[in-house]
Amino acid sequence: MGIKVRHVVWISAALSMGAFIYVVTLEPMDEQRHPRAAAFDRNPTIRGMMSNVIAALTSEQHDNAVSKSQEMVGLFPKDIRSYFYLAIAHRQAGHAAEAEKIWTQMVNLLESGDESVGTDPNLYYYAWALRETEGLETSQQLFSQLADQYARASKDGDDRWGGHGAGDHYNLACYRAMGGEIDRAMEHWAFAVELGYGGDEQGRWWIVDPDLEPLHEIDAFWVLGAQIGAPVRDQAETDPGAEAAQGGSEGG
Repeated sequence: MGIKVRHVVWISAALSMGAFIYVVTLEPMDEQRHPRAAAFDRNPTIRGMMSNVIAALTSEQHDNAVSKSQEMVGLFPKDIRSYFYLAIAHRQAGHAAEAEKIWTQMVNLLESGDESVGTDPNLYYYAWALRETEGLETSQQLFSQLADQYARASKDGDDRWGGHGAGDHYNLACYRAMGGEIDRAMEHWAFAVELGYGGDEQGRWWIVDPDLEPLHEIDAFWVLGAQIGAPVRDQAETDPGAEAAQGGSEGG
């Protein structure tokens, strides 16, 4: 009994289906060459999980942010970013004791030699952890150092805006604010807004970004932010007097 045409068709179909199943389930695909690769990737990435935590924080779903951060630590226990977002999530949720434990753990990890402390971005996480465990002075020095490094590295030669774009000015506002350089931070914030920071990508993150908390008691910060299009916090949240009357809030 010889091989007939229908056998060839069946075998070809089976081989084609097997190849398809392998491609979409097993074969690693380069996302640069195969944009659809991400659609079939069932393995969570730390960047994707960070985005989920940020989305939860932006929506002020603090318990959800804590849960997602805990999951990230479980999946990426050697990545300092996992602990950073868990500490931030606990901090924003008002879990001071839990947050302090994570900040202390981060300091120990970063000083143990397992992670490089002297370079960005780990220096950023180290500065945050020191801020929350040992006080402002050293932390502010590190953030100012990061701002200087960032300003030098991000210049594109266009001096009209100090050589920086909207995103650069936003980042510099964050670094300068955390470094205690409030006036310079506000200058960068104004440039960021003027140059179009906001849009659909950033959305409401600037409202809850902990790096900008040192600017929250400045009315001009919220006035400028209103130009982005995202709703400004209500009077009870923006008025320092009203906040004090309510007992204040945990912050940096």
